[in-house]
Amino acid sequence: MSLSFKVDSLIVRLIQLAIGVAICFLLFRVAYSNFIVRVITDPRLEFTREALSVVATSEPNSPRILFRLAQAETAGEVITNFQGVESAIGHARRASELTFWDYRYKQLLAHLQELSGDPDAAEQSLRVAVKLAPNNSEVNWLYANLLIRLGRLDESLAPLKSASMMNERYYPQAYDLLWRASGQNLEL
Repeated sequence: MSLSFKVDSLIVRLIQLAIGVAICFLLFRVAYSNFIVRVITDPRLEFTREALSVVATSEPNSPRILFRLAQAETAGEVITNFQGVESAIGHARRASELTFWDYRYKQLLAHLQELSGDPDAAEQSLRVAVKLAPNNSEVNWLYANLLIRLGRLDESLAPLKSASMMNERYYPQAYDLLWRASGQNLEL
């Protein structure tokens, strides 16, 4: 059994054509957007901050582009103006809000927050990054170092131990760091 119907009305045919064109346009837009995001976020390619800014304005809800823009705003130079850091923080914060399960976005946000002079916010961001990636030695190492810089040596022991156990290159650095941070106290 098959259904067939005949459409004789010109208006119905125009509506069908309009719907078909709209669907084709939406599919093209999705494919184009996906292509642009993949090309711009490819780590093998280099783009200027200006080029990334242009793409970020056309794709404002792409966490990968915002992440790449925040990296570009702080890469390769010493940040001397506070506005540049604030802009990068805004992009990193938006990227981490859009993709809350990726620890790298929180890690970059913490780095930028510490650069801007807000170590408490950096500590909160790194705490979330450690929860998202508990088996990542670098995140644990960064979190422990930040806690030591904040004067919270006792809290830093667990992430420092985790980082050292996961990556043996941190062992000598961890002992040296604990020795210096504790005032050469053997009772740690």
